[in-house]
Amino acid sequence: MWLQHLSLKTFRNYKETKIDFNPKLNVFLGRNAQGKTNILEAIYFLALTRSHRTRTDKNLIHFDEEQLHLSGLVQKKTGSIPLEIELTQKGRVTKVNHLKVFDFIAPEWFISTEAPNEFLQTAALCKHNA
Repeated sequence: MWLQHLSLKTFRNYKETKIDFNPKLNVFLGRNAQGKTNILEAIYFLALTRSHRTRTDKNLIHFDEEQLHLSGLVQKKTGSIPLEIELTQKGRVTKVNHLKVFDFIAPEWFISTEAPNEFLQTAALCKHNA
C-alpha cells in the first residue's frame, strides 16, 4: 500500500499544491522553512486525522484563510482508496472512499487477503477524533 497522490489547499504554507508520489522512493529537498516537514505533516494528518506538531487543528490552516482541504489517493494491489479531510473553524469532515468516517464500514476488498496486517495499517486511516 502506498500514497499515490496528495493534494493540499491552504495547508500551512501551501496555498494549493498537488504531488504525485513514486511507489518506490520519494525524496524532499529544499532549504530550511520551505515546507518539507509540512508535506510530511499533511500525510500524517490525512492518515491519522491529527497532527504530530500541534494539538490545535486550526493552526494547520494557512494564515488568513478560513479552511483547508487535504486529499490523497492510497493505492493497493486490489484498487485505490480516496481520502479527504476538510477543516474549518467549525470542525472537520473526514472521508474514506467518499464516505464520512462515522458512516464508513470496510468492504471486503478493503481488507488484504495477501497481507492481513494491511487492514490494521489501513484501519488507522479510519480513526476519527471527535
